[in-house]
Amino acid sequence: MRVWLGVLLCWLGFSTGLVWAQSPRVITSDWTVAETLMALQHPPLGVGDKRAYERWVIEPRLPSSSVDLGLRTQPNIELVLSLRPDYVVNAEWLQQALPDLPSIGKKINLEFYTPQGHSWAQSVAATRQLGALVQRPQAAEALITQTQTQLRQQGLSLQKWRDRPLAIVQFIDARHLRIYGDNSLFGTVLRMMSLTNAWPTVNNAWGGEQIDLTQLAKLPANTLMVIVAPYPPHMAKQVGQNKLWQRLPFGQPQRVVTLPAVWSFGGLPAMGRFAEVLTQQLRQQGDQP
Repeated sequence: MRVWLGVLLCWLGFSTGLVWAQSPRVITSDWTVAETLMALQHPPLGVGDKRAYERWVIEPRLPSSSVDLGLRTQPNIELVLSLRPDYVVNAEWLQQALPDLPSIGKKINLEFYTPQGHSWAQSVAATRQLGALVQRPQAAEALITQTQTQLRQQGLSLQKWRDRPLAIVQFIDARHLRIYGDNSLFGTVLRMMSLTNAWPTVNNAWGGEQIDLTQLAKLPANTLMVIVAPYPPHMAKQVGQNKLWQRLPFGQPQRVVTLPAVWSFGGLPAMGRFAEVLTQQLRQQGDQP
């Protein structure tokens, strides 16, 4: 009996080690990587600025087991060392925050954006690369197919909105906002849903351009303003009292919709979330496109 028990324990130890080897310990300060890992059902061991993630990204929600690493650009090195990750996966600009130490794990640069901005092809390629790294290639393919199908189906459900320009914005303060062009995540989703972007200009690598309220006058008169949270406290009241805003077509309640937070620099999970909350809000507008 003792011999068989010993053999069993050895086998269990081997099996556990095998499972462990097949489950890479990954940390990231990149919220796009974090949300994609969650969608692949491989939660990150640690995430930079976890509390801010819960405000700006929201979904997929991070589990309590994912440790907050501190600021995204200044992670707690001692904490990172204690976690003993196998991989540190970030966009290249975030990798500089950690030193090159064997005990920290291998650094993997993963880019969801190109120098020209967001693209479906680049998001798909990065998702596949991450799926291969954490040994979840089938989950990556399922996420790609699911997102593509979702955007197509929800776009079909909004056919009456196809000719109505949509301006996707995030307010910085009561007079300044960021508006998103065709090469942003929001622009990619609108295009894949066969919807019209009211600000089709291709801007910087992130696809967003800072403007002031006066520049909104350039938009088509029938534009629907889509405001994406979060925004500064009391911003809605201050904007509502702004005389310029009151003279713009968007000063009318039926010309504006607000969405919950969506990570504007995200990957496939953020694309799916944006499509979902946008579809819900447009459907609530009833028969008036």
